[in-house]
Amino acid sequence: MQETIDRTNLVGVQTPQVFARQVLVAAYQQPNLTSTDDAQLVERLGHPVVVVPGDARNIKITTADDITLARAIMGLRPQEARATHKRF
Repeated sequence: MQETIDRTNLVGVQTPQVFARQVLVAAYQQPNLTSTDDAQLVERLGHPVVVVPGDARNIKITTADDITLARAIMGLRPQEARATHKRF
């Protein structure tokens, strides 16, 4: 049977997740790398993971549409409306 899970204790997590290099290296040296993200591997080592407030404007750029969204968030005019040296 499938059902909707209780979402009371769920949070949205943004990238990047940040860890000290030596902690992250140790996390990926474990024999069991089954996880949903870096935080789960770090927790498995017994290290605390802290969730801090994020910002919905902190988006991940993975597609051309994401660049359009980023430009809108930053209040940039469309490329063709900007001077050539300010286009990206």
